[in-house]
Amino acid sequence: MTSGKFTRSGQLVRSIATLALVGALLEFITPLATADVTGSIGQNFFNGFTINEGSSGSAVLQLFVTPANSSGFAGTTTHRINAGNPLTFSAPGSTGGATPTTGGDFGNGTANWSASFQYNLPGVYNVSYGGTVSWLHSANGSYNPVTGNYSGTGFQGVGSNINVTVLNVAPTITSANLNGTNGGLSVGQGASVTANMTATDAGSDDSFFTINGAGAGSASAAPGGTRTSSNVGVNTVLAPGIYTQTYVVADTFGSGNITTTRNLTITNVGPSITAARVNGVNGDQTIAQGNGATLNMSATDPGGDTINYTINGAGAGSSPSGGNSSNVATGTFLAPGVYTQTYQAADTFGGSSGTLTRNITVTNVAPTITSANQDGTNGNITVLQGASVTLNLTATDPGNDTMSFTINGGGAGSTGVQAGGSTRTSADNAVQYFTPGVFTNTFQATDQYGANASNGPATRDVTVLNVAPVITSLLATDVPNILGNGCLMFFTATSTDPGILDSAIYSWDLNGDNIFGDYVSVDPAPPWSSTTPTILYGLGTHTIGVMVTDNWGGFDPINGVAYLTFECLPEPSTWVAILLSGGALAFFHRRKKRKT
Repeated sequence: MTSGKFTRSGQLVRSIATLALVGALLEFITPLATADVTGSIGQNFFNGFTINEGSSGSAVLQLFVTPANSSGFAGTTTHRINAGNPLTFSAPGSTGGATPTTGGDFGNGTANWSASFQYNLPGVYNVSYGGTVSWLHSANGSYNPVTGNYSGTGFQGVGSNINVTVLNVAPTITSANLNGTNGGLSVGQGASVTANMTATDAGSDDSFFTINGAGAGSASAAPGGTRTSSNVGVNTVLAPGIYTQTYVVADTFGSGNITTTRNLTITNVGPSITAARVNGVNGDQTIAQGNGATLNMSATDPGGDTINYTINGAGAGSSPSGGNSSNVATGTFLAPGVYTQTYQAADTFGGSSGTLTRNITVTNVAPTITSANQDGTNGNITVLQGASVTLNLTATDPGNDTMSFTINGGGAGSTGVQAGGSTRTSADNAVQYFTPGVFTNTFQATDQYGANASNGPATRDVTVLNVAPVITSLLATDVPNILGNGCLMFFTATSTDPGILDSAIYSWDLNGDNIFGDYVSVDPAPPWSSTTPTILYGLGTHTIGVMVTDNWGGFDPINGVAYLTFECLPEPSTWVAILLSGGALAFFHRRKKRKT
């Protein structure tokens, strides 16, 4: 604490008490002398002064006594003011008031009182000494005071009030912190930064804090103690650069606005991808062959920078932080497999997110049979026995797969790589049907990955209708008859049938009664023919007939029956085939001379 010194000023107050020593008789010359002693007490100085808040001051009061040595022979005297006792001292509002020092004995006529005090708030304060002050002279013992005053009192209010002016002292910033560091700080964009500060004040004033223009609270403490602001968040969502942080403190009495600054260096931080989507889903996806996908993404940037997007190496637009890219189409995936898609985001300062990938798994899709053809008809057909039917099929595949075909389990060709979705056609297969019935043909298409057509095998029915046999010839043959009693004859018939697996059943009418069945023969395989037994016919005209059917009961009423009319002549023995009718393709006329 600093000390203040009072300077002499104002009115000197004296109260005089007179002590008269009258008639000093020295009857004899001896060591004892007498003296007239008078005296008084007065105040030299007690003045106001100025100090700073929180500092200590001293209020100094000086009193004096004025002894008089009327005879001039008083010799050495001692003086005491207030019997050596302290004075009272008043310093209202002081936090450091003390009892003043005692006056004590002195030999130079003056005595000082000094009291220390401290004010922690600015203002004008009244300080005073009080009490009734007494004084006393003590002459040298060699002298005998004869007359006069040896003691006295005065100054009920010893020191009148004086003004001590206490000046406000501005606070002092002791630290200006960024994340607890009393100095500059470097962080990446978007990092968490907290600012606070501390200050001291010589007095007990409240300190009011402002950081970056915003209030940061207030605090108080003992004089000289540390005050701490509240914490203030610092915005770091900014472009890279150096940003000055301003710290201000002021006290209750408006003194100060003491300012200091700190530099906050914000470095660029690249964006972060928040979603990398395939068909709207933020993750890997599985799709079927022949389909494509739509890709887009979103990202955030800790500095709020504009973000530029790249998908599969191509630009995908830009947006503010937190926005979305434009949509990017992958195109059609024609072959099964796993296809990796790449996503990147970069800010305007070159900061990159790095690469994020998504996998699109493309699964094979089986081909689809679009037609299963029989003689050009995509459906069931009906044919006659013996017909040959051409079979083929067409199929599509969403990929560019090669394809192989089977018809009724046998190979029907293959194709090379073709455009996705195009129609692929098998080779022709021919099937001939010799047996009546319903026959099912199966058609299948298989891609290069072994997947059979999803709608295969396709089946188509061929209904084969029976075709009745047709007589192609009817021949008569005679056998020499040595008896001469008629004609010995046998007959041969042939037929055809498109059903090469059919049996030909011949029924003969050999006696001309139009009843077939006189003789029946079966020929199980082509070429089909039948020969009758030898029969004796009498003279005259005779008609025989033959009817052919197959083992399915097929009968052609026009071409499946034939008649032969012949004449047995009486002499010379001859026979003449007169008429061949029905399904026969030829007839014979023959004359034979009978042997004698």
